Amino acid sequence: MHQFSLINLESYNHENFNNVNIDGYKIIESKKALFERSETKISGKATDWIVSPASGDIKCTGGENAMLWLMHDGLEASTRFEKPSSAVAFLIHGDHNDGFADFYVNNLHIGTIDMHESNYKALVINNLNEEKPHTLMVKVSGKQNKKSKGTHVHICAGFALKPSGQ
Repeated sequence: MHQFSLINLESYNHENFNNVNIDGYKIIESKKALFERSETKISGKATDWIVSPASGDIKCTGGENAMLWLMHDGLEASTRFEKPSSAVAFLIHGDHNDGFADFYVNNLHIGTIDMHESNYKALVINNLNEEKPHTLMVKVSGKQNKKSKGTHVHICAGFALKPSGQ
């Protein structure tokens, strides 16, 4: 059975994540939510993430702290790793207009997280099959708590992980 934990991070920077320890794991592969241009509406494919439907309202920020903003109900973003791993993580962030997001690993629903006003967090899922690479997916649920002004979802990156001692 898959186990998950939500780890608070003070900040993040795509440039320095290769040597970061997340909940006892090190990153062996990173899928960043980066695009070629910053602050632009785009459709379809990020550098490492595929958004569908491609006609949805998507926005991104560039630079070292890039994020993919999924701004409509029903949007989803997914990525697939090349390297097999025993754990994976979603790097997430929320603000005043974020709602609930559904998280999946290998098409299995892992959980629903309230993204409203959350700081940078790593949603770490472990006890995965090490024999194959894994697929991550996040979906905009369309639901929000009473304090949120919307149902947006932010994704910053996905990580394939292995225990730090290996």
